[in-house]
Amino acid sequence: MKKYIILIGTFIIGLILTITCFYYFLNKDDNKEINSKDNLISIKNNYNEIVIVTSNTNLYKKDKNYFIKIGLINKDTILELEKVDVISEDDLYFKIKNSNYYINYNDVKPYKEDINVDTSYKNYISTKSIKTNESFNIYLYNKNIGTINESLEFDVLITDKDMYYVEFLNKLVGIKKTDVKNIIKNTIDKKVTSSIPVLNYHFFYDPNNEECNESICLKKDLFESHLKYFKENNYYTATTKDLALWIDKKINLPLKTVLITVDDGALGTNTHLIELLEKYDLKATLFLITAWWNKDKYKSNNLEIQSHGNDWHIENYCNKVSRGAKALCLNKKELVKDLKASIKKLDGEKTAFCYPFYLYNNTMIDALKETGFRIAFTGGERKVTRSDNKYKLPRFIIYNGTNVNTLKRILKS
Repeated sequence: MKKYIILIGTFIIGLILTITCFYYFLNKDDNKEINSKDNLISIKNNYNEIVIVTSNTNLYKKDKNYFIKIGLINKDTILELEKVDVISEDDLYFKIKNSNYYINYNDVKPYKEDINVDTSYKNYISTKSIKTNESFNIYLYNKNIGTINESLEFDVLITDKDMYYVEFLNKLVGIKKTDVKNIIKNTIDKKVTSSIPVLNYHFFYDPNNEECNESICLKKDLFESHLKYFKENNYYTATTKDLALWIDKKINLPLKTVLITVDDGALGTNTHLIELLEKYDLKATLFLITAWWNKDKYKSNNLEIQSHGNDWHIENYCNKVSRGAKALCLNKKELVKDLKASIKKLDGEKTAFCYPFYLYNNTMIDALKETGFRIAFTGGERKVTRSDNKYKLPRFIIYNGTNVNTLKRILKS
């Protein structure tokens, strides 16, 4: 009896093992498919055209079918990735836009916030190339964002005191001069400009439903004809930040460079100006009177906002000074206070300033220097050169009779 029980038990155990094995092999491919689906979901969840690095991790280059560690990229670095229309479970490494470098899908996550990518540097003209050491660090806004373990060559776009700025990983990054092995090209390019016209606009209006009778009022169509000319003739519309770098000989700009500035913030500035800049994808700088208007009225990636003073734009305020302009009779302490108020309302922006009514004195210039402004504009009807006083930069005033032919003469003067 005992013998039969053992045989029956052995048979049952064998049957269970057989069924289990049969079930496993029957469903083996299904299990693979489930794992594959889970992996694909993870890859898709981590992909986005803009991602943020989740921890200090490896950077890779592809060699045939292998991904080789080539450096490190630091946590919280934001990267733009190549667009992928269809993601498969084989896409374990995401390619960084406009580069030969990759990052593992597990090391990033989608970055959902809006970012304003400034690509102005793509218009800078390089006259110098460098070769790095076998290992070098890269910096973004003076913060170390990674290390590259290979020697590379770059065209220099900005030269600063201790740093060269180059395009790498689809962004403008800094490389310390101590990480550079040698300069491999250093030439003067005939395609760079030696002077830049700065145009000064004020008001824009549509005569169908608006009126503006001052000589500095431009009909919307006339202003559009200016922008159309710039666009069709491949002009680079610089910012004041570009101009400040150019004056300091840190960058080179193309022959066809122009700086469009607009004073005050009044009629048509937050409507016609922005509409047309965005239509032609050109840039301009608004010098805003911050006591009169809020900068949030003028939000556009095509419009840089700088200071026209907080509450200086007042005539007949002072006795025995030109036009009674308020700023001309304030002391340095009062001027600094006003400038600081303006800077605060512009979220710390203080690259450039333009004098109300084009009037200035040495006290105003001292106040600008003390508060950290890099350049300032007045009148003058000529182009800016690198030899100009940075706090007395000239501009061409644009009037309601400045047609395209007149504009051409200004640009070629």
